[in-house]
Amino acid sequence: MTSATSRVLSTTELLEHILLRLPPPSLLFAQRICTTWRSLIQRSLPLQRALFLAPTRPLLDASGPPYTLPTVNPFLDSAFAGHIDRHSKPTRWVTAQGEHCIVFVVRVVNGNWPDAFKYPEASWRQMLLTQPPVRAASVMDFGMVGLAVGPRGVTQFEARNEEGVRMMEVVYPR
Repeated sequence: MTSATSRVLSTTELLEHILLRLPPPSLLFAQRICTTWRSLIQRSLPLQRALFLAPTRPLLDASGPPYTLPTVNPFLDSAFAGHIDRHSKPTRWVTAQGEHCIVFVVRVVNGNWPDAFKYPEASWRQMLLTQPPVRAASVMDFGMVGLAVGPRGVTQFEARNEEGVRMMEVVYPR
């Protein structure tokens, strides 16, 4: 590595700006480059937001714009390809309690998760489902593995978290 490159990559502010330009999957894997990069990614709020590990804004509530859909975590589709099919874009409504909630229609197609998904400290488990976060996500599953199936083969459950629904709460419902 040239001395100029070394100086740029060892300057925290510059490295953070470079890493922010990476797509989320590449940013996630950048933590494996070295302990310095991992440390920066874990303590930088902008990088944590890019990875859906910290909220970009406060949770959506009834006072927010009524027709704005939150951004769905791209890892839901990419990392879980072959295991979860998302059959629809989420829809959003305001509940009677004034909460914004999103609805997903998904199908678990393969419950045999790779070892990387089973790791208890895997970062995907703590990733927010959306940005900005929502308190509730209603999930309708047409083929859920391991859950009791309701009328006509459809399972519906609500993932709820007052700090924002996390991916783990949708993939591994309680």
